Amino acid sequence: MEIREIFDKQIDKKINGVIHADDISQIENEVHEYVFTNEIEQRLENFFDAYRNYAEFNGAWISGFFGSGKSHLLKMLAIMLENSLVIDGKPVAECFKQKCNDNDILKGDIEYASKIPSKSILFNIASVFESMSDEENSSLLSAFVRVFDKSCGYFELQPYIAKFERELDEDGFLDAFKTKFKSVAGVEWDEGRKRQTRYSSIIDSVYNEVTGASSNNVLETYRNTYRLTIE
Repeated sequence: MEIREIFDKQIDKKINGVIHADDISQIENEVHEYVFTNEIEQRLENFFDAYRNYAEFNGAWISGFFGSGKSHLLKMLAIMLENSLVIDGKPVAECFKQKCNDNDILKGDIEYASKIPSKSILFNIASVFESMSDEENSSLLSAFVRVFDKSCGYFELQPYIAKFERELDEDGFLDAFKTKFKSVAGVEWDEGRKRQTRYSSIIDSVYNEVTGASSNNVLETYRNTYRLTIE
């Protein structure tokens, strides 16, 4: 018998030593390899106790030394709460419950928390800053707004265009606007919004037709009136 044969899992396979919160390319393997140590179980029980009493709970802080597994824990916790992934034919929360061994309290916590509707937005803030202009870099809030707009399906590179799309969406006009824009411009709106100067007249005409407005330079108006606030 060889040493590798006494282990439940393959011990010579390649494992990524650095976990990136916003990278899901190896998510199935990361879930399989994650281990609930005694300390992690204790911390998770504390977390879930606060999560269930969310009226007094508005955030959590994960601290630890470099390389201690903060990003990995954050990532696992996020997908555990959202519970939208299916691994090995079952909801990902079931995979985590199997890691609890005899800790029935933690199993119950995971079961309860995974049924609460949630949305996880994981990102590396340093990467977001690298893609932003010098003017945007002056505001941490700008980075959060960019990521939030992208998660909603709006144009994250220009917040005033994202606001334009959001308001159309709220009024029930966005899908009709996109369809009409493509028929007139010959390109998808996702491409046209990157070249708003070129398509400005088409944007105006389509916007007016879909909404019944009579606006000129509608995106320029949004640009001039956009103000970034915490609200």
